[in-house]
Amino acid sequence: MSAAGQPLKRAVLEQLLPVVSNDAGDPRAAASLQEFISAHIPIESEREQRRRRDKVLELRALFLQWVQDTCRAKNLPEEVVAVAGGEVYIMGSYKLNVHEPGADIDLCCVVPLHVAREEFFTSFLEKLRAHPKVKDLACAASAHVPIMSFALD
Repeated sequence: MSAAGQPLKRAVLEQLLPVVSNDAGDPRAAASLQEFISAHIPIESEREQRRRRDKVLELRALFLQWVQDTCRAKNLPEEVVAVAGGEVYIMGSYKLNVHEPGADIDLCCVVPLHVAREEFFTSFLEKLRAHPKVKDLACAASAHVPIMSFALD
């Protein structure tokens, strides 16, 4: 089985476990299925889940601070800066909770209208470059689907 198919298979098998257990009435079948899931389909620990959530929140805070700093640099009134907005959305396998341990987290950063796309790929990129916990930063700003890729801590 390919690594890419494991999270989906894990989710399907875990949903089937109660069906096998309840409908078939065979606890050995249920135990066998659970043993298969445990042996072949990795599941992220609660500690790792918390760590990942904390990293997403850390990046979100960094992003929102950058949005406010960018607004200040444009001499926008402090009332506007305070409600500038921007958001980080979780996408992909992490959002669907079908990711494997150690898989990447796909995020989409949305800026308010008064922050330009170019600023995201210049000043936010520089903010990430200067961050002590950011490693392996790569950027493809001119791609059809622009992307930044990096490891945080």
